[in-house]
Amino acid sequence: MNISKTDLDALNAVVTITLDRKDYEKRVDSVLGDYKKNANIPGFRKGHVPMGMIKKQYEKAVIADEVNKLLRDNLEKYIQEEKIELLGNPLLKLQMVHLTGMRINSILNLNWVLRHNLKSSSTS
Repeated sequence: MNISKTDLDALNAVVTITLDRKDYEKRVDSVLGDYKKNANIPGFRKGHVPMGMIKKQYEKAVIADEVNKLLRDNLEKYIQEEKIELLGNPLLKLQMVHLTGMRINSILNLNWVLRHNLKSSSTS
């Protein structure tokens, strides 16, 4: 996974997150293994469903969930580590996703407005 930040101006920035298959592969395999243990599909005993059938039915949804969790967790960690103060929530712009068989390459751009500290001058 690669995370980079580009400042557009004093108040706006874009964070780009690039994911590779190896970033989420173990998590997906673990979840699919749990599905296999608990799957109750007609024609098979519970827990004895072939992994190919589990992958065919659930893999895309599991990949989407795990990638989403991974992005959310790492984005939050990046914001805290870089001590970025946000005004509102980042706007998501999904630039590129390729889902071909067992491989996903994605680039995720997040646009946000940085909080600007304004000093107020008051006259009494």
